[in-house]
Amino acid sequence: MPFDSMPPLPEDDHRLVQEAIAANVDQTLSMLPAVVEVVLARHLPLRSALVLETCRSLGGVTQDLHTVAAVLEYLNVAALLHRNLEIAENARRQQHEVQQLWGSEASVLLGDYLLSISFQTLTRLGNLDILETVALLTKNIARGQILEISGDLWSLTPQQWEPMIRQKRASLFASGAKCGAIWSGANSALQTTLYDYGLNLGVAVQAEEDWQTGRDPEALSTALGAGRPLLPICLLLHEQGTPATREQLRRELDTLSEAEKPAWLLERITANEMTERMETWMQVRLDAACAALDEISVPLASLRHWATLDTLTATP
Repeated sequence: MPFDSMPPLPEDDHRLVQEAIAANVDQTLSMLPAVVEVVLARHLPLRSALVLETCRSLGGVTQDLHTVAAVLEYLNVAALLHRNLEIAENARRQQHEVQQLWGSEASVLLGDYLLSISFQTLTRLGNLDILETVALLTKNIARGQILEISGDLWSLTPQQWEPMIRQKRASLFASGAKCGAIWSGANSALQTTLYDYGLNLGVAVQAEEDWQTGRDPEALSTALGAGRPLLPICLLLHEQGTPATREQLRRELDTLSEAEKPAWLLERITANEMTERMETWMQVRLDAACAALDEISVPLASLRHWATLDTLTATP
């Protein structure tokens, strides 16, 4: 995935965030050193960069702000641990190692532990506005996960996918941008504007990740096994072509076994001019992110650069 490989963080910032990730976890307890490794492996530099660069661009000082970036990474992994408890054998990415080693019960405890140290860490920082922002973030992630597991993988439309992702994944980006604004001393209107920027950027990032997954046979099979809704599938079954062709596709899909579905979907995702449709879809969200920046008089070159299709789809 491009944003996993891209280094938007300066080397010193990247090191300080990673140090903060490790510093706030009691690594003397069994299993926790390995959990730190999982958090570090799942660390997405763009999330941390949003926190730090937003603050810097608004004239703020980033001292101790690396800890806020670390908390976002704890919450991301806690959400992953809680999401796939019932399907440990099919758990994706770094979560796979956690659940193979310890199982669902340990994953519950480890996810809860990451949640608890997140709030303990933020309490020590003493900024109530950031604490409130992260509290709302945890509620949004939980709401997004509820939406995800309460719907059927094949019936989910793009209009249902987006609000789910806005809460489950994009809210991490939005809260990061807002926390950076809060730390800089920005007023509430500016905080809200940057939250909107991060929210739309986060949706576009997830769409690009879904697009990469949908074109990779192994990743697609893993995602389907985990019951994970993917935007290209939502578009294929509910928007691409005519109503009649979409209905035909859904009928064909119903006749296939679970083992046959990944190859069938891969063939149609790559054969139905989905690239243009996906890029158009992502561009709308990136335009919305840039429109939020247009309301701000302060130059935010890095934030604007990240909200471009070329950056989003760049290959490592």
